[in-house]
Amino acid sequence: MKKKQVSLIFFIAVSVLPVSSVAQVSNDQIENRLELKLNQSVPSNTTDCTVQWNCVDERLTGKCIEYHNDQWFFFQVENIGNYYINIYNQKCKDLLGIQLVVIDGIPCETNSYEILDCVSLETQNDFFIELSTLKQDHTYLLNVDGYLKDFCGFEIELSDSPRGIPVKDFDVDLKVSTSRLNELHSIEWEISESIASDGLTFSLLRRAEKETKFKNIGRVPLQKNSRGETQLKYTNIDTVEYGKYYYKILLNTINDEILTIYEFAEHIDNIPTKSRNFITLNLDYEQGDSLSLLIFNAYTDSLIDTINFNYDQNVHNKMRYDVDPLIRKGIERLWIEVVNHKKKTEKSFLVQLELK
Repeated sequence: MKKKQVSLIFFIAVSVLPVSSVAQVSNDQIENRLELKLNQSVPSNTTDCTVQWNCVDERLTGKCIEYHNDQWFFFQVENIGNYYINIYNQKCKDLLGIQLVVIDGIPCETNSYEILDCVSLETQNDFFIELSTLKQDHTYLLNVDGYLKDFCGFEIELSDSPRGIPVKDFDVDLKVSTSRLNELHSIEWEISESIASDGLTFSLLRRAEKETKFKNIGRVPLQKNSRGETQLKYTNIDTVEYGKYYYKILLNTINDEILTIYEFAEHIDNIPTKSRNFITLNLDYEQGDSLSLLIFNAYTDSLIDTINFNYDQNVHNKMRYDVDPLIRKGIERLWIEVVNHKKKTEKSFLVQLELK
């Protein structure tokens, strides 16, 4: 008996602003699916697309997807390796975000479908799906749909390199805490030694509640202290107004992988702060320089704090640092090192604290 060919089907729901003059795309039906060729972008939209109900089954995906206006693509890869489906330049009508479902099965024979993955996102950022187990010269199908009956315009690409943010989270042992003083929002995270290795870089992304895209607000390389030991605690100072914000911490590996390792939301209230003791650091650097402040107890040479940020002349020219907790501990003198990762330079100075 001749075996039927099994294809891997991707259902991607994207919400994008339609243009009324745009006609229905040719790949509305699965028999007219378009081929994605390596590193060649294809613009598309979901205006007036219709669903082939005999080729999908919402019972398999539960609340993950509601089909409305889908379309079809296909591709093959010549060599085994890591590949990416990149979605970018989204223009959204209702800003509903995207969902991704991966199915293994025979096209349009839904009883053969196996749901491999289903991912939900609420962002209009460029994003990518990593495909690491593709078979050589095997046909794969992609189904793109407007999420929750939205209409979509976007560009799609099969590529050997990722573009945008990852849709998959990477489970790591990470401790995250936040604190705030006026408009300065401090985000601290601590990694475990199990993931600490040379070449790692952290990226911090932020999105305000009314915004549709995340912005990169800091890039922090893995660091070592003066004794050559891997530093496990990191801090990034963010400057925000009052409101609700969403954050992502990404990990960039030495192999150019981009992994989402932590996500959280923070509501910043307009609460007056008590009078505290500060030191003022006069920092003169070029806009956008990647800096780290290493703050040591000058008497014991122990590292007290590390602050990582991208230099902003309007914010960091006279940067204030809260020393109340240090004074309460009886610390009298600080040794502060400023590391410019972009220029690969260091400056240091001594600060005497006034104990009360």
